Amino acid sequence: MTDFYLNLSVLINQRGLSRNKFLKDLGLGKSSMSNWETRNNIPNGDTLLKLSEYFQISIDELLGNKEYVYTKEEQKLIYQYRKALYYMECEYKKTKCFCWTSVLDRIHW
Repeated sequence: MTDFYLNLSVLINQRGLSRNKFLKDLGLGKSSMSNWETRNNIPNGDTLLKLSEYFQISIDELLGNKEYVYTKEEQKLIYQYRKALYYMECEYKKTKCFCWTSVLDRIHW
């Protein structure tokens, strides 16, 4: 078994999820988990990204790499980036179009 599979199993258990619910939430087939477990495979990049977003952790953490500690400046940039994405999504939902200017005006850089 890979560190990835062990980490994934822990995350699923910590959140009280069943394997079926987890796979369904991500749109993955049942064979995915068994491939990761028995064949020591790791998912492709797109699936790793889905998993990291689903569990709100980095891909490095999923793969068993040491957790990266962000500097305060990096944390601020990440926060601003996420805020911009949130405003972009809200703007698009309201208007069905997107304008960078209106989003950037809302963020206090």
